[in-house]
Amino acid sequence: MIEAASLNKILQKNDVVFLTTAAGTDDWLPDQQGEMLARSARKQKNGPALLPVAILPPWLTPRIARQRGRFTVHGTEKKSLEKYFLSAKNKIRRGHIARIVITNPAQVASELRLLGFAKHHLFPEAVNLAAYLKEIAD
Repeated sequence: MIEAASLNKILQKNDVVFLTTAAGTDDWLPDQQGEMLARSARKQKNGPALLPVAILPPWLTPRIARQRGRFTVHGTEKKSLEKYFLSAKNKIRRGHIARIVITNPAQVASELRLLGFAKHHLFPEAVNLAAYLKEIAD
C-alpha cells in the first residue's frame, strides 16, 4: 500500500495524484493504437516518463469506483516502488509505503463481515452479490 501523492512528490516534485487528463500525463499513456507516442518515447530516455507516476483514472467501471482506484504507471526505469520511497529525502515520506501481510484471512474476512463489509462491496459483479445472498440465506 502506498500514499500515492507521496510517490508523485518524491519522483515528480508534485504532491498530488495526477488525473489522466492533466497536462503532461500523456507521456505515460499509450495512444489509440496501444503504442507509446513518439514524443513520449523520446522523453522516456531522460525525461519524466522515465519514472513511475500515480494517477487517478476515470472511474468508468463499478469496480474501480467502489475501490476508489488509483494506479501507478511505470516508466522505462526498472526499479521497485520500495526503493523510490526508501531513497526519499524527506524521512516521513519513506514511511508512506507499507506491505500488508494478512496471516489469518478467514478471521479478517469474518471481522469485515461483522463490520458490514462483504466481497460484493469491492467487487460488485453479479456473481459476488449472488454468493453473498446465498451465504446470508443459509
